Amino acid sequence: MQPIYQSDRPRRQQQANPQVRPHAQNSKVAPGIPGTFLDLFEIHSLTDRSRRHAQVKVLRSMGIEHKVRPDGGIAVLRAHIAKVFDGGADAAPLQRTEAGPNWLAI
Repeated sequence: MQPIYQSDRPRRQQQANPQVRPHAQNSKVAPGIPGTFLDLFEIHSLTDRSRRHAQVKVLRSMGIEHKVRPDGGIAVLRAHIAKVFDGGADAAPLQRTEAGPNWLAI
């Protein structure tokens, strides 16, 4: 006699689909055709970082505009990258000023 907790039905097995890349940002774009956004591999090669928080930090320091999606993915416009690396004037990183007391407030 079988124990009560065992079922006669076979368990469902999850099969990996080799054509679907998890967390791919441009998965609907055909290979070789650039999309609107950089994909994960391009962001990794641009930042030379694999963790997303480190990629965001590098993108900020480079002055590259990006958005973080609700799922944690990073969206970078391909057109913005072209503008930054072609020498656009408005794409320069923000200049930091020295921290000090505000003498005008005294």
